Amino acid sequence: MQTDSSNNTDGKRSLEDGGEPPKKKTKLTVNVCKTATKKKKVAIMCCYAGTNYRGSWWQKEEKYNNTIEKELLYALVKVGGFQHQANVDAILEGDLRKVSFQRTSRTDKGVSAAVAVFSVKLCLIGTMDEMKDKINELLPSDIRVLAIQRTLKSFDSHKCCDSRKYEYLCPSFVFDQKADMQHLDTFRLADDKQALMKELLEIYSSGTRNYWNFTQRISYGDPKAKRHMKSILIVGTFEASGMEWVRFSFHGQSFMKHQIRKMLGLVVMCVRGCWEKEQFMKAFESERLVSPMVPGEGLLLIAPMFNGYNKKCKKLKRSDEELDTEKYAKENTKLANSLIYPAIYSANKVWKDWIVFADNFDPDLHKEESTKEIST
Repeated sequence: MQTDSSNNTDGKRSLEDGGEPPKKKTKLTVNVCKTATKKKKVAIMCCYAGTNYRGSWWQKEEKYNNTIEKELLYALVKVGGFQHQANVDAILEGDLRKVSFQRTSRTDKGVSAAVAVFSVKLCLIGTMDEMKDKINELLPSDIRVLAIQRTLKSFDSHKCCDSRKYEYLCPSFVFDQKADMQHLDTFRLADDKQALMKELLEIYSSGTRNYWNFTQRISYGDPKAKRHMKSILIVGTFEASGMEWVRFSFHGQSFMKHQIRKMLGLVVMCVRGCWEKEQFMKAFESERLVSPMVPGEGLLLIAPMFNGYNKKCKKLKRSDEELDTEKYAKENTKLANSLIYPAIYSANKVWKDWIVFADNFDPDLHKEESTKEIST
């Protein structure tokens, strides 16, 4: 039987003509619970290894929504955290405002978190510890809820966050072109290389600078490009998975998309000998300079800080609603050691591939593409 293709309004061939069936949308329904409370504003503290995800934040297109927030929100729905179907439907459409969902930071593909904080209006069932355990039963093993805590009604995990602490780990051979790739177990980064690294990192930490060259879609004159770094340090070197690694710490009020990865990528290019120090200083000027990003697999959100919010809680004599994220980070060491760090150490091939890319990187070839991003 011949079909009339003119009636096919979606531009795809019909099934009888060998076309594809329409994709079914994910359906979630409310898990009604008579003992559920009315919605309460809470903070959810999570730990996750990001190596298997496309990033943390929710994506409206389902084919791209392999994210931390998707897994968390689906688990909250299934456990009964939302008692109205309208809220569930809004979540599926990507309208997270209906449940006042917010995050402190958006992490890129492959990036992990020792403590990430999400704020949401949630219906509570049982104690918060009981609800936490039920949520964890529904989550993949590489995402764990550490705690659920009541907060002030005005709490917004993004707006109330004063600063963020990150860590970056990478093999030391990344910084030396002369490293013997066949004997990485005996390779140790030279003192002069480490001294240059510290010198360059101190430049980042010396006052407010224009970081427009370290992100996307921001021009030199945009006020958002100016950032003040609280501290950027080399914590030290250590051995893991049969090779030497370097640990860096980044503490800043906020970071733009890709900023940390581009900051460290520029340091690698100079210490590795691909670029001169003068190239490093040009990154803060008005001319476009594109530097390669180090892999996301080495980046770890340690903890967001809420000093201003905690002072407000003290002033209102509601200290039980303060958020001590550093406490959770310390208590979470065992989980991080079993969940996050092994995933980072096992990805050493990522860095071996990356240094080939870095050694052949031509910033002029990427400059036009970067300029288009700003103009869109």
